[in-house]
Order: sequence, then structure tokens, then C-alpha cells
Amino acid sequence: MTARLGSNFNAQYWPDVETFSDDIPTQPRSYLKEAAETLSSARASIVMSAGAVDSMLKALNLTEGTLNQRIEKAAKDHLITEDMKEWAHDVRLDANDQRHADLEAAPPSIDDARRCLDFARAFAELLFVLPARVQRGKKAAEEASGSDSSKKGGEPGVTGISEGAL
Repeated sequence: MTARLGSNFNAQYWPDVETFSDDIPTQPRSYLKEAAETLSSARASIVMSAGAVDSMLKALNLTEGTLNQRIEKAAKDHLITEDMKEWAHDVRLDANDQRHADLEAAPPSIDDARRCLDFARAFAELLFVLPARVQRGKKAAEEASGSDSSKKGGEPGVTGISEGAL
């Protein structure tokens, strides 16, 4: 994050302050925040990103078996696409390298940590944020339709949906 200080000076803060939607359950959101806050410590960030993925699956009541098995079940149940499944496994395996101090694994870079965080964020968007936005949009449309029908002789409409509602 860069803050403008007067006309000639900028200050840069590290790490950038990232926020995550309140539509994400508390525990996964906490893991995401920690992953973002520890980007400069790639190993820690990668482990937190994998923890976020694990926590999100558990929030969806996928609690049986290993993380590997829960990722497979999420794909089988069509909660995630095959591509997302593969990416989730990549994040899981990257974290395993760090958690188990794999001597064969190259030390991760900040770019590796950013890739894992980007996936975890996209995972949260797909599983929690987008469905919540759709529900808010549907509710706003229903409310607008109800108020529009009294004004327009019963014609349904979707006016009144504000950007903030979505």
C-alpha cells in the first residue's frame, strides 16, 4: 500500500493491508489474513494459505478424512472445478513441503506465497463471497420487484439493486 504524503513524498507500508469479506466464515478469514500478513515470510504464508483452504472445506461440512480426501470430495460434489481441485492440491503440497521440512524442496519465494494466497482468496470468493452476493442481489431484486409492482401495475423489475447490495 502506498500512502501519499504531500506533493513530493510517498510512504510504502509492508505488508499491504488486505481485507477479506465478512461473507467468509471467521476461521478461514483469520487464516487468509495471516497468510496475507506473512507474505514476506513465504513458508509461513504458504502454510496459512493451505490452512485457509482446509478451514473453508471444514466450514462446508467436509470434515472427514485428510485434506487430500476433502479436496477430492469437494470436486466430486461439484463444489469446485477440476482446475480448482488441481490448484488446491498444489497449495496443499506446497504447504506439506514446508510443514514437513522437506529437504528436497527448494525454499519458497514470495511469489510462491502470493500464488498460494491468490488461490485461497479465489477459493473463498467462489465458496462464500459470490454465493452471498447472489443472495443479496436476489433479495434486492425481490424487494424492488415488490415495490415496483405496486407502482407499475404488477410489472416485475430489477431496478433498485445498488452496487453495494451485490
